[in-house]
Amino acid sequence: MTGPMLRLGVQAGADPRRVERLTRELHDALTADDDVRAAGITVSPAPPPEAEPGAKGTIETAAALIVLGRYFARPAADALIAAIQSWCARDRRVTVTLTDGDRSIDIVGSPTGAQKDMVEGFWRDGQNSR
Repeated sequence: MTGPMLRLGVQAGADPRRVERLTRELHDALTADDDVRAAGITVSPAPPPEAEPGAKGTIETAAALIVLGRYFARPAADALIAAIQSWCARDRRVTVTLTDGDRSIDIVGSPTGAQKDMVEGFWRDGQNSR
């Protein structure tokens, strides 16, 4: 995959099967969201991590998603954040971490004012770096 990518990771406790299931559900929710599709955003499973040198194999799980497109441009950013927050709101124990290079931010279903400000700063900084 080339170009800028936003990585989404579901944080939902220590059970890897639950995290994998929730990641698939988030993928399905984002790809089915009309606003996200209309914004031209593509969501795909992230490739599995590379095996450690000398390892005999890796466990391939869909524990992260990759977002491609103009995800920092408005209204695409608004559509993506709204869809993620809506998905997170169904289970308050679930958080989605967005990672852009070495920057990351957590998205929750019912953000406080301070969390909304942090998310806005993350998007503003992302727009300025493109």
